[in-house]
Amino acid sequence: MIANESLEKPQENTKNLLIPKRDEKVLFSRGTTLVDEI
Repeated sequence: MIANESLEKPQENTKNLLIPKRDEKVLFSRGTTLVDEI
């Protein structure tokens, strides 16, 4: 889910790279909500 949306939204993809791997689990559980907040 996140990977596909990252391809459509390069800006969010960049933000995902800045997020620690520990927080990536939160992204998968909360969807793109966390990404939008950042």
